[in-house]
Amino acid sequence: MPDNTSIMRRSNDWWNIVYVVCEMKHHQSTYLNLGFLIPLDWQVGKPIPVKFLVFFNSKHEAEEVAKFLKSRLPLQLQDRIQWLHSGMMAAFRADEIKNMVENEQWGLVLTDIGGMVSQRSCERAAILPGQ
Repeated sequence: MPDNTSIMRRSNDWWNIVYVVCEMKHHQSTYLNLGFLIPLDWQVGKPIPVKFLVFFNSKHEAEEVAKFLKSRLPLQLQDRIQWLHSGMMAAFRADEIKNMVENEQWGLVLTDIGGMVSQRSCERAAILPGQ
């Protein structure tokens, strides 16, 4: 691994968190390898896609992947997927994490600013600096 590789260890001993590793079949710049999260043939009335978190090292990449995934949904549902990173206001990030926990969001594409979404992380995210 390169010297600048970050290694994060988190327990996966959660009943509602499943790590997925898939073989890449397309060049990483196309984001098609993440297409399984929102199938192209998904339509309103079908079961909603499984909730997901996708982490990236780059703000730009998180935004681009979220835009790609949003483009696979009907226009009226594209707000069900958001990107989060440190360039956004803390209150917005807290609201979006809360929305994910409360099933308003289907997916978040984020940098490590989001952490693993849990009730505890939502409570911590809701505490703004100076409160």
